[in-house]
Amino acid sequence: MGSEILQVPENVADFLLDGEVIVASWRPSFRLFLRQFIVGVAVTSLLLILSFLILPLWQWLLVFVATGLLWSLVFEGWNRWRQRRNDHWLLSNLRLIYFNPQEESPIVAVRLDQITRISLFPRQSLRVRLEAGAKVVMKFLPYPAEIRQRILQQQAAFLRK
Repeated sequence: MGSEILQVPENVADFLLDGEVIVASWRPSFRLFLRQFIVGVAVTSLLLILSFLILPLWQWLLVFVATGLLWSLVFEGWNRWRQRRNDHWLLSNLRLIYFNPQEESPIVAVRLDQITRISLFPRQSLRVRLEAGAKVVMKFLPYPAEIRQRILQQQAAFLRK
């Protein structure tokens, strides 16, 4: 987790406001995603094997269908990783900034005073709620509690000014 002044890509530097300084940045962690993926595969496989050994055939078929649904969630996670692996989250003294250089979408920023709540979300994610009622999920981030605390500290500093 960066606490020093950070260098940012040129396209993002052009996006910064006068006096705005990047104080932290975060990217999704492949190791974190891979650990979650392996645990998901192991649990669903174990359920399937144990149910085959213990249950009658008709009940095993029900477990097989349920396990198939779990597997689809696991592999949906793989697709989510592919979509989110190039996410960049930047925290400045004024805003929380998001961009993904692989997407055609523009750089998105929200002023720190527009953030109403930041919640820890399952699977190493943060849910950021905004004044307008929108929410944004920051996925596959290592140490989400520390990231949440860092954003809240910067928000408090911003609101004191």
